[in-house]
Amino acid sequence: MRAPVAWYAPRARMWVLVGLAVVMIAVSGVATLVMPPVGIAGIVFFGACLAVIIAGALRRKPIVALVDAGIFIWQYPFMGWEEFGGAEVYRSSGEIFLVLHARDPGAYLARMGPLRRRWAQMNAALMPGSAFVSARALPVAATDVAARINAHTGA
Repeated sequence: MRAPVAWYAPRARMWVLVGLAVVMIAVSGVATLVMPPVGIAGIVFFGACLAVIIAGALRRKPIVALVDAGIFIWQYPFMGWEEFGGAEVYRSSGEIFLVLHARDPGAYLARMGPLRRRWAQMNAALMPGSAFVSARALPVAATDVAARINAHTGA
């Protein structure tokens, strides 16, 4: 039984997003004086963004977590070790991704909700894989995470 390993979103990025949301709420408040409908819409929109950012920071779910039964991937279904096919790093359109492969991609896709399934299919059209995590969401290099996942399974 191995100890669980988890990678969380960098806290500094969350604070930057909180700061940007607060600034945009303030700008929208000033815009309310000149163009009330636009200002109110901005306050509502950026207020909702701020609420989502704070809720995510308080919930503190890992981006990727390795446990005895398999891999938890943020916003993807749990992938058991028996269905895991390997992890690699892939570059697409200048963006670096941690890509996880399922042994049976069709079965893994079938467990996703319709919107997540469509999103995964669009990503799969750009690069091979079943689950995709932007390297920007990880606190360490995507290559380190892929190596740790593969070492965990012996893949």
